[in-house]
Amino acid sequence: MFYLAVRSVCLVAQARVSRHLTKETGASKSGQRYPALSMLQTRSACCSSSVYARSSKTLRTACPAIHRTSLLLLCSTQINMKRNLFYFQVMIVMATLEACRHESPNPVDAPGMSREKPAPAATVSEPMPLPKTGAGNFQSLIADFESKERGIWQKPELVISMLGDLSDKTVADIGAGTGYFTFRIVPKAKRVIGIDIDQRFIRFLDSVNVRLPQQYRERFESRLAKADDPLLKPGEADAVVVVNTYGYIGNRIQYLKTLSKGMSPGAKLLIIDFKKNNLPIGPPDEFKVSLSQVEKELVTAGFVVEKIDKDALDYQYIVLAVKP
Repeated sequence: MFYLAVRSVCLVAQARVSRHLTKETGASKSGQRYPALSMLQTRSACCSSSVYARSSKTLRTACPAIHRTSLLLLCSTQINMKRNLFYFQVMIVMATLEACRHESPNPVDAPGMSREKPAPAATVSEPMPLPKTGAGNFQSLIADFESKERGIWQKPELVISMLGDLSDKTVADIGAGTGYFTFRIVPKAKRVIGIDIDQRFIRFLDSVNVRLPQQYRERFESRLAKADDPLLKPGEADAVVVVNTYGYIGNRIQYLKTLSKGMSPGAKLLIIDFKKNNLPIGPPDEFKVSLSQVEKELVTAGFVVEKIDKDALDYQYIVLAVKP
């Protein structure tokens, strides 16, 4: 852009000086009286009028301030240009720099000359790490929980299938968040309770539910719970899902005992959480619980562990337990 501006200004200057000298002294006299300008006259003569017009028009469109400045300088210093061409061109360059610096911050680019905007960064193929807590920008949390990459490593349909037939069952999703699993279960179950301790997620769940078909809206209920109590009614849930939440629960054995009271006899408890390895995604190690520890806590709380799967998911284990 800068080169084009300077080039255009110089062509304007050269053409106008050549015309002035030719008119005032004649082409031959100019070459004799002003040897230093003979090259300029020759070059100006070789430049067609179309080149001059195109350069002037381009400059006027691309950088109006430069065009105005160059015309003012040309008019005011035309008399002295014959003996001071070199200094004149230096002045033009300095005026060009000054005009560009004071140009409006959003000039209208000439057609076909707009600077290419850098392409947006490619989406990272690896899933984003899950946030440590619910604090921070809520929109960022939603973007993390609902990222397309999550479907690759979380495999929600595979996880849900482990609960079996849910058509006549009430399912509780503890730590429902944005409803990533909740609303995938709704079409399959008789009733679904999305449980969370964060009011923001409860409002989000409700905002999603109102956009569901009428038959599904009636199946869903959001519930604001406590950190130590999911607030299920006695025997209310026939299946419970705890995904990416187990490591954030305090006093887990007591919590499991309280949860058990809200489950019907024979109800299934499905826990999915991150392996305690060095993984590219997931929470810090302080929020990870080893598979053996989960199994031990379930047994202590009175559950029967039916199945453990360490291989179905790349970064997580699956534990299926049953309330006797």
